[in-house]
Amino acid sequence: MFAVVRILLASVVFLAAVGFAPPAPAQEAVQDPPAPAPATAPAESAVDPGSVQREALFDIAFHALATGNLDLAEQAFGQAADLPGDVAKSAVAASFVERVRRLRATRPAPPHAPAGSGRAPAVPPLLGAGPDDRASGNDTAGRDRSGHVPLLLTTSVLGLAAYGWMLPTALGVPQDKTFLGLYMLAASASFAIPYLTTATTPVSSAQANLAFYGGTRGLWHGLLFSAIFAGNLSFDQRPRGFAGSMLVGSLTEAYGGYLLANRVDMTPGQARTIAVGGDAGFVLGMSTGFLLGLDRNGDGFDDAQAMIDAKARRMAAATFLGAVGGLTAGYFYGRHSDHTWGDGEVLRATATLGALYGMTVADLLDWKPGDRDGQRGFFGLLMLGMAGGLVVGDRLVSTTDFSVGQSLIIDVATVAGGLGALGVTVLLGNSGGTEKPLLVATSLGGALGFGLSYWAFHGAAESKATARLTSALGATRLAVLPLVGDKGQKGVSLAGAF
Repeated sequence: MFAVVRILLASVVFLAAVGFAPPAPAQEAVQDPPAPAPATAPAESAVDPGSVQREALFDIAFHALATGNLDLAEQAFGQAADLPGDVAKSAVAASFVERVRRLRATRPAPPHAPAGSGRAPAVPPLLGAGPDDRASGNDTAGRDRSGHVPLLLTTSVLGLAAYGWMLPTALGVPQDKTFLGLYMLAASASFAIPYLTTATTPVSSAQANLAFYGGTRGLWHGLLFSAIFAGNLSFDQRPRGFAGSMLVGSLTEAYGGYLLANRVDMTPGQARTIAVGGDAGFVLGMSTGFLLGLDRNGDGFDDAQAMIDAKARRMAAATFLGAVGGLTAGYFYGRHSDHTWGDGEVLRATATLGALYGMTVADLLDWKPGDRDGQRGFFGLLMLGMAGGLVVGDRLVSTTDFSVGQSLIIDVATVAGGLGALGVTVLLGNSGGTEKPLLVATSLGGALGFGLSYWAFHGAAESKATARLTSALGATRLAVLPLVGDKGQKGVSLAGAF
């Protein structure tokens, strides 16, 4: 009875706030609370099977109305109306669905929203209606656990691919049965510890996203940080330092990203934007080191090893500071933007295309990364191209809400366009022993593939195909990354991981 009175009071407040006219008589009759059933009829006084979920959905809906999120409010009221049990409460929820729709019709649509029939876009279920509520990404208390499985996949893969061999190597264990045993224990703990510590706690998609970034990029950040103090930490010369610094860096950043996303209530789009900023800062910092000649030999060294260590310290400091600067800029930029995860991924694609165009122009000018005379020009144009790509990408995603599936298709279309143009160039003629025509074709084809796919999705709602791709690959991370080798190799790669 108290729950019904609570709903009616909320209805009065809602009607006064939005200025709706009184409902039709039929709706008024529906909203009148039914008389309490006699205590002598146990069959009629049975507990409403949907009571707990309905109350939670009403709380979500009214909170969404208070914050102006009409799509979420309609979805919550609609799910409350569909729950079995109290017919009167379901009817009240259904009446609020119609009221929210009428309220939406009186408000102008956002500039990037596609024209439609006025119905709310599809939203994943807020609370499961069946016995297995975790299948919807939320538990029975409505807590967000959509990132639980991606987080466990991330830590498990890192355990198998990295932590398993890094731990015994850092401890100086010879490659015998002890090494194998420690490998298995580290790989097992990479799943068991995160599983046990998050079994009953919310894990959002943003937490999984930022933990993935920290776990993978932290490998290199840890190595760079250690190299600032220790010098050259190559695996051949200092395997224990190499493995230990990567292990500590990955674990620290994975856990730090998990905590940060929860502490500041981060969205997946903000997490993706931070990741894009960190990767861009890494490349820009490394390029700055080459641009300033920090990799070059210096005077005043007693032996060759001291000279190598000095160069490693300088380059590691430049790259590490660039990554930290990129992460910081990505954090504040993401907090002041309204990016989705897909928007962040599209921003990454434009930055990569910009870097590719910078390398292409440098190659046409015969500026090579391995050539002392052309090194500054090459890395200067690479930095300029990436910065330009970030600026263009910011403009392109300022009014979009790309889904995961749409952004992944844009990624694939970009790579397909570059490969298609490259294949046509190879078939049409001889490049004359130079990579210039091939690099130009790849750049133009990649831009064409990106442009066509962006145009197809930038104003379109989520289609069934991209929705299925979002559902299947929502936890997958794909990225188009530039390749710059120490011997002058140039190109791009499509990287993917759990």
